[in-house]
Amino acid sequence: MSRMKNESVKPRSKGSRQGVAIGISLMAVALLMLYAGSPASENWPLKCPLYQFTGWQCPLCGSQRAIHEMMHGNIIDAWRYNPALWLALPYFGVWAAGVVMPSWEEYQIVRWARQDRVLVVVVVALLLWGVVRNL
Repeated sequence: MSRMKNESVKPRSKGSRQGVAIGISLMAVALLMLYAGSPASENWPLKCPLYQFTGWQCPLCGSQRAIHEMMHGNIIDAWRYNPALWLALPYFGVWAAGVVMPSWEEYQIVRWARQDRVLVVVVVALLLWGVVRNL
């Protein structure tokens, strides 16, 4: 997991760079859709399948509405839709940064976030949130 200080970072391959570019492009399109559309409307195309079939809210239910509200400056409403999202988002941001930018492994917080045991703890916490919010 950790790198020695003198070890050089290997350059990304062309395919890897294309994958990152595609991922960033898809994220930009999704954020644009969330900004321009209204996930709370009945005709929003992306609904949670777990909620649709069971009526149970998954750990991420409300995330689309929360991101929409946050992008429009409605912080309190964003928190109400899914508080776990705002608690987990910084972790996943650091984790993703470490995936996209391997040279950032030199930062302790990125090395910490990329540890398997930390990821397991965060995922288990989100799953527990999914149970608690349905009680």
